[in-house]
Amino acid sequence: MAYAKFPTLNHRADVDYGASDELEFSIKSVNFGDGYEQLSPAGINSIRSTFNITFSNLTIDDAQLVEAFIRSKKGVEPFLFDFNREESRAVTCSQLSRTVDNFERITISAQFRESHQ
Repeated sequence: MAYAKFPTLNHRADVDYGASDELEFSIKSVNFGDGYEQLSPAGINSIRSTFNITFSNLTIDDAQLVEAFIRSKKGVEPFLFDFNREESRAVTCSQLSRTVDNFERITISAQFRESHQ
């Protein structure tokens, strides 16, 4: 399946410093009566990343571009995103907040969750 790519911003190249990539491991656990425990990955995509990112000092045009793109995906349609110049990954956006910093400058914070669709 072909995914849309996160839009290129006119006045920004990347997310702010301090962005994080949190890993979540999905495992199956079986406990035996003698205290022994057996662990195994839950499925073929058992590791999922969650990216907490911020775009600060955006122009109104760039902020509207980001917000319109995210809204169009409605939290369920994956899109491609490059985190920290790594290979593009399919993600969905589960949260977005918009803050007006000062005249014509906006900060957008978002949480992107890796998609295994």
